[in-house]
Amino acid sequence: MNHIQTFSELNSEKVRFLLSEKFPYRDVLSLVKEVNTRIIYENVTDEQLHIYTKNFNYKAFGFKGKNDFKLTTSAGDKPEFKNISVTPVCYYSLHDNFTLAPPPDVRSKIIVGLLADEFERIKLRAIYTFETSNDENQVKMYARKNRQFIKTCFHNHKATFHDLFTLNPNYLHHPESYIYFYINFFLIKLRLFYEKFFIDFLGPGKKNEKQLLAELFQVNPALMYKQNDAISPSIKEEHNTNFSETAQQHFATGTSLAMAYQAIAKENNITAENLKLLLSLVGKIKWNGYKNTLADYILQLMETKSKDGLSLLETTPDDISSLLSIVAIDKDGYMLSKETIKTLLQPSKSAKRPKDGAKGKVNIKI
Repeated sequence: MNHIQTFSELNSEKVRFLLSEKFPYRDVLSLVKEVNTRIIYENVTDEQLHIYTKNFNYKAFGFKGKNDFKLTTSAGDKPEFKNISVTPVCYYSLHDNFTLAPPPDVRSKIIVGLLADEFERIKLRAIYTFETSNDENQVKMYARKNRQFIKTCFHNHKATFHDLFTLNPNYLHHPESYIYFYINFFLIKLRLFYEKFFIDFLGPGKKNEKQLLAELFQVNPALMYKQNDAISPSIKEEHNTNFSETAQQHFATGTSLAMAYQAIAKENNITAENLKLLLSLVGKIKWNGYKNTLADYILQLMETKSKDGLSLLETTPDDISSLLSIVAIDKDGYMLSKETIKTLLQPSKSAKRPKDGAKGKVNIKI
């Protein structure tokens, strides 16, 4: 069973309404009911209906007690069949001592309530599976499969957060960015929970919380041309000896992407200061001529040899076009297209570059 289903569905059309301006919910419970009402048995007979209802294993579905849900029936595929659905009648608050940043609006407050509720239900289902199974291989497969679901969800939701974070660096004060930050935040907490609770089956985790948070803020510099200053979280962790982790998240505003700078700089073997310098140059160079003239000039620099037999400019079409797409804009203020420059730099595209004697042709001589 995929016990990470709700987090999986958050990137699908099924729950896309969560980010709709017409968000219809006014409290956490109504949203929890909407998302977690599920058909658990399909096309059962009246005789089976009584048996399944009486023997419903609510703990396997992440419920703490018998009064936390209700079972209802609906029509099956044929008149003699019925479906059985389960609906929560309460929601679960966080058991772990996480300090969450204040939500920027009612919608984000309700959605984070849903995430907290689901976080608790996933832990309950995992604990139940561990306690009731006598098959070590089955538990191991369960732990591996659900951890992989968590990793996949994190990968997908991280990309969405990157897009929102680039446009809204003050993410704790922007509803969509805030929501997707906390989706990823809870996925990180879930991964750490699984790796600690199922350590005998999964082995030690390869990444700690600080590393996973740094990974979340590893935004591609090329995506950040619209802003150079942003807010970043300051993380302070406290641990206890229980399998559940206690962590205090302290969020501070600032004017730099400290975590992102450090992570990206380390990944690319440059200094954080040089990375900040590069970001400060995003969109600052303006080319007022034709793009084919620029490409022709660059290609000549790459092809012209110095007296030592070396190219005046040693680079590749991919690297130089990538750099220009980050730092340069055209005469109309638009970022230069990497693919356009890269195409014009191809030797086979000489027809697209200015000819000798044509307007805009620049000849390099040494």
